[in-house]
Amino acid sequence: MREKGYISTPKAQLIRQILLLVLVCTLNFVRAPGQGSPAPNSYLQEEKSTNLLSDKEWEDWSKKRDNSKYWKDIQEAKREAKKEEDKPDKGLNTNLIKALATFLLIVIGIIVAFFVVRQLMGLQLRPRNRKIKRQGDLTINLEEIEDKLEEVVLEDFIQEAIRNENFALAIRLYYLEALKTLSQQKQISWKKDKTNRDYLFEMRNSEFYLPFQKITRLFERVWYGNRSIDAAIFYDIAPTYQKFIADVSAQNLTTTP
Repeated sequence: MREKGYISTPKAQLIRQILLLVLVCTLNFVRAPGQGSPAPNSYLQEEKSTNLLSDKEWEDWSKKRDNSKYWKDIQEAKREAKKEEDKPDKGLNTNLIKALATFLLIVIGIIVAFFVVRQLMGLQLRPRNRKIKRQGDLTINLEEIEDKLEEVVLEDFIQEAIRNENFALAIRLYYLEALKTLSQQKQISWKKDKTNRDYLFEMRNSEFYLPFQKITRLFERVWYGNRSIDAAIFYDIAPTYQKFIADVSAQNLTTTP
C-alpha cells in the first residue's frame, strides 16, 4: 500500500537520477584549489632543489677535480695537442727545399749542355764591337770591316794587330780573310749575319771542308773562349790560316755550293 502523496513512477525515477548526476559533476568542478593533485611545477622545483650543491660543496668538488690524476692527464693532452697545432709544417718546408734544389740542378744542366753543344757544333755568337786602330787618328771597327769585307785589304790590319801584340784580334782577322777568299772562289755566299755553322754547311761537299772546320774551331776557341794567347801560341797557329788561304786562292774553284 502506497503512502499518500508519494509518486513512484518510472519517469520520476529517471528525473531523480539525472539530478543526482548533475549535482556530483557540479561538486567536482567547484572543488577548492589546493585540494587534490599537486601543481605540475612543484615536482620539478622540489627535484631541482634537492640536486643543487652549495657554494662550499661546489668549491670542494672543483679542487678535488683539479687535483685528480685523470683531470691532469686530460689537461696535459690538451696542451700537447695545442703545441702540435702551433708547430710549422716541416713536411711543406722540406718539399719546398727539394723543389728548389731540383729546379737549380735543371738550370745548371741546361747551361752546361749549352756550352758543350756550342763547342761541339761550332755555334757562332755575335762578338762585341771591337775597335781596330790604325796609324794616325783613323779608327775602324770590326763591324765596319765586315760591311766592306770584299773591299778591305785585311793584311794591313793583321800586321798592325801583330805589332800591337793583339794576337786574338790577328786570328779574328785571319779568319775573315779566309771567309773572304772562300767567297771570292764561290765556295760560300758571304753575308754578315750568317754564322760559322752556316758556312760549314755550305762547305760540306768541298775538298776544303776539313781544313775549314779546323780553322773555324781554332778561331772560336781563341775569340769566344776569352783566352789570351801569347806570341808563341800565335806563331804556332798562324801558319794554319796562311796555308788555308793560299791553298784556296791557288785553286780554280768555280763550283757554287
